[in-house]
Amino acid sequence: MGIADRITETLADSAVELNVSDVRIGVKYVSVQLDNGSIGLAYLFPESLRCENMLLSDDSHLAGMNAGELLSWLKTNNSLSRSIGLAAANAVIGSPGGSTLSGDVRSVIGLQTGEQVAMIGHFEPLVKDIRDQCSLNVYELDTTMADGLIESSDAMEGLKSCDVALMTGTAIINGTIDGLLEAATDCREVVILGPSTPLVPEAFSGTPVTMLSGVVVIDDKILRVVSEGGGMRRFKQCVQKLNLRLN
Repeated sequence: MGIADRITETLADSAVELNVSDVRIGVKYVSVQLDNGSIGLAYLFPESLRCENMLLSDDSHLAGMNAGELLSWLKTNNSLSRSIGLAAANAVIGSPGGSTLSGDVRSVIGLQTGEQVAMIGHFEPLVKDIRDQCSLNVYELDTTMADGLIESSDAMEGLKSCDVALMTGTAIINGTIDGLLEAATDCREVVILGPSTPLVPEAFSGTPVTMLSGVVVIDDKILRVVSEGGGMRRFKQCVQKLNLRLN
């Protein structure tokens, strides 16, 4: 069973008890708010906004739908649907239980000098500090974002020889997460990170994942930020970064 299926199966019972009160489809992110006030986020790939990916007729509404229905969209083949489904999953999760560590992931993963690190997705704020201590390869769909980025198609091979893997949660949306995790079997540390990351340890049981590093929305002003096309830099006052150690 793939990660998307695991997420939907784990959250299904909780989701059917909740309804959707608000959905925002921005330029960079999607947000879903439930009738209990909980808000979830997920990244929106640029191609998701093409006309052929639009989901509903003009007289249809996402608000008012059951959260379980939106959650099931995570298993579709439509990129926009999957983003909405993952945002719904993150809203259902809300604030995760168990022991969490707050703060940036770089402060909790315990990198060792000289280790080989593979970063799937360009997390610019982390790059310099990691490169000062380790050998880092950054794999990215859009290699024009910065100098030295490697095509994401090479990530599978790179993961096989690295010590630490930092993977974007958006890999759940584009369907690459299962292959990436299979390639990372021998890594000492495998972290899924970013605002899209679902903080639900049960969905990653039996995989190489050792930590989930995501966010919990603490201020509904984030809905306006999403609507205005904002991203992580503008999310800062509206979210709390949390890290969940799996093993």
